[in-house]
Amino acid sequence: MSTFKTEFVKFVDLLSKTQKKLDEASTTIEDATKKSKKIQKKLDTVTVIDGTQLLEIEQPSMFDSDSEDNE
Repeated sequence: MSTFKTEFVKFVDLLSKTQKKLDEASTTIEDATKKSKKIQKKLDTVTVIDGTQLLEIEQPSMFDSDSEDNE
C-alpha cells in the first residue's frame, strides 16, 4: 500500500506541474491574441496607393508602448 501512496503522490505532483504549464500556455496565447488584435487595428489604418502601403503618420508606433496590453 505504501508503494501505491508514493506513486499517487508523484502522480498528483505531475498533474500539478502539467496544470501550471497549461496555465502558462494559456497566458501566452492570450498575450499573442492581444498583440494580434493590436496589430490588426494598426493594419486597419494602412492605405494602399499605387500598390504601395503607407501608414498614417499621426498614429503612434505599435511598438512604442505596451500600455494597451492591459485592456
